[in-house]
Amino acid sequence: MEFKAKKAKHAVVIHDDKILQALAIFQGSCKMSYQQWFKAIMELDEKILSAGIVQQLNNALPPPDMLTKLRECAEDEFENMPEGEQFAASLSVINGLVVRLDLILLKLNWKESVTEIRSGLSTIAEACDEVHDSEGLKWFLNLVLLIGNYMARSKTSKDVYGFEMAVLPKLSDTKDCDNFQTLLHVLIGIIDEKTKGEYTKFGSNFHFITKAARVDLNELTQTMNKLKGSVQKLENYLKTYKLQRENDLFLEKMEPFLRQAKSEMEVLNELSNNVQAKWNSLQKYLSFDPKKYTMENLFNDMKTFHGQYVNAYKDIEKIHEQRQKKKEKEKRKPFKSIQPTSNIEKCVTKKDKNEAGVLDEIEKYLKEGNYRPGGATRTPKALKTPVSMERQRSRRGNEMSTNPNAYGDLNQIKQELGYKVRRKGQPTVFVQAAGDPPNTPKTAKIDPKKAGLPTASDLLNQLNSLK
Repeated sequence: MEFKAKKAKHAVVIHDDKILQALAIFQGSCKMSYQQWFKAIMELDEKILSAGIVQQLNNALPPPDMLTKLRECAEDEFENMPEGEQFAASLSVINGLVVRLDLILLKLNWKESVTEIRSGLSTIAEACDEVHDSEGLKWFLNLVLLIGNYMARSKTSKDVYGFEMAVLPKLSDTKDCDNFQTLLHVLIGIIDEKTKGEYTKFGSNFHFITKAARVDLNELTQTMNKLKGSVQKLENYLKTYKLQRENDLFLEKMEPFLRQAKSEMEVLNELSNNVQAKWNSLQKYLSFDPKKYTMENLFNDMKTFHGQYVNAYKDIEKIHEQRQKKKEKEKRKPFKSIQPTSNIEKCVTKKDKNEAGVLDEIEKYLKEGNYRPGGATRTPKALKTPVSMERQRSRRGNEMSTNPNAYGDLNQIKQELGYKVRRKGQPTVFVQAAGDPPNTPKTAKIDPKKAGLPTASDLLNQLNSLK
């Protein structure tokens, strides 16, 4: 069995390996056949064509002169082309492919581009209004001019009538002797005192200045000019456009888009003119040269100054709160003593020279215990030590030996009141008056005779013998 070797494919028109490789990779990554690509471009199918895919395709395609040569190639040559060249040749059949892709890309990116331009212009317009209409900033600028003239005053100096806006972020660089507060803190304190807090928080009304610092008006203007040129290009292209096939929907879908684009461009032009007018008004209000001090410089300096102002105002508020707490502490009544000092106050009085001193009197009162209300003295209890307890027992024993009736008839007391008896390892037994049976706990019923325990009469005899 013989195997025929496959014929090697050679490029016919595109001899640049990088272009062929880029086309093959792009066509393979999208996983679409040549026919599907052709149909999507002719019908302008936005479900398949996204802005990213169209941009990649436009970048991968060869120059227009190569596309013209590929369109003129015969069908037998098409089969011998590599995959990348075959993909380009299948799309080259579309007339004006490069222009068509550019206009399709314009339509797909239109909404995003217009939104970005409108947002940037609106932000700049709002930021210009915030700076121009702020009464607090007006007060602050006048105060900076006044303080600057005062600090720079000398015999030969003259008053100035303006300063650059770039000075505002440098106010925090001038500090006091304690290196605690800056010139910005002092200026805020003066405004707060003079206006009674009416214009002190003007920095909190700057919402768009920070955003405007990130917007480049020149870049927005260039983007608008590109859009204008693309819209004009689309309008001219549609005037002479002819349908290429039955499924060619380019004219049907691009004409409504052209009307929409022209309408939105008019709105953007009005907004741009409005921004330019406000910017010119702000230049006259602050008296600066836009060639030397651009819009980007102004909003960047205002952004830095705004952050410094807010932080300095917070520092002043903290200092004010600390002072208020200190004043409230000073006004608060002193705490009353828990221990009464009526008797001590009596002894702490003026004494004659011959009398004892104050400390001697206090020591005397403490020894006598006469330092409580009412002056009642009280002898402190003696500590119960083994020696004192033994002495107390011996004293009672002597009293009983000398006077047997000192504690009454013990036998008689025991017979009347009863007593408790407890032996080691046995429960306690309460012995009642004579004639009554002893009370034993319900839980332990014990017979004294069977248990070998002494009777009540035996215990009485033993107690009497102890006398």
